[in-house]
Amino acid sequence: MYITDDGKTRLYVHLEKGRLHPYIGFGINGTATIDWGDGTTSTVSGSSATTIVYGNHEYAHEGDYIVAINGNINIIGNTTSGSKIFDKDTSSSANPQYVYLNCVKKIELGNIYGISNNAFRGCCSLASITIPNSVTSIGSYAFYYCYSLTSIIIPDSVTSINTYAFQDCYSLALVMIPNSVTSISGYAFYYCYSLASIAISNGVTSIGNNAFQNCRSLASVTIPSSVTSIGNYAFNACYGLGEIHFKRTTPPSVNNSNAWTNVPSDCKVYVPRGTLSTYTSTRNLPSSSTYDYIEE
Repeated sequence: MYITDDGKTRLYVHLEKGRLHPYIGFGINGTATIDWGDGTTSTVSGSSATTIVYGNHEYAHEGDYIVAINGNINIIGNTTSGSKIFDKDTSSSANPQYVYLNCVKKIELGNIYGISNNAFRGCCSLASITIPNSVTSIGSYAFYYCYSLTSIIIPDSVTSINTYAFQDCYSLALVMIPNSVTSISGYAFYYCYSLASIAISNGVTSIGNNAFQNCRSLASVTIPSSVTSIGNYAFNACYGLGEIHFKRTTPPSVNNSNAWTNVPSDCKVYVPRGTLSTYTSTRNLPSSSTYDYIEE
């Protein structure tokens, strides 16, 4: 379900006239073959999965291509210029590089070490990606500025979603988080305006600072019994939130009442039966003087 049948990583790209000489960068300890989708192949070798090596190619014509990488690679990015998966050159200059990142429309990941920090940062036109179950962690800023990404299924091999992982994914409407994930770090879904539904799994124990801040389309959230702590501003400015469902009989620890700032006053708070007085008297939970609490 999460990996290409042949283990190859595929990039679906659209090239415009004048932008026909892309570089592909990744980490590898060994050798990978790049099929550029026009009948041309090249080989890239490296001695470390954490050091970026490049392959490059000159296309004859603009158009749509499927680029296939055959090799066990590590997707690496850069805080200055973002993802290296489709690059203008080997420099760290950000602005020219983004015109090539915007060529990437879809990615199918095959045999990869992982999704490291900044892996797909700045892939503004990336609308679809499949993640293999070899991935155990989604790095910081991994999908930062992926404006066009609409949904993502995280495989049950992933245990952590790091800081800023999906920040500014404005079109992201649906996220499925498996039970294997134990922590959602700070700012993980910050400014995901379109996020209408998210399933927080029973494996998650902590929700970091600002994790879902400004998820303005989020209508309902269920906080499972496994969650013991919620960070500052975790659900701040979730203007569309209408229901909060707490499943833990002992209320989770909340760092500050600002976790719920700007949540609408008509939002209903649901708690387990027999716990109403405990929840309404616990510090930093939504104020019972503003929000209706209901046992379920």
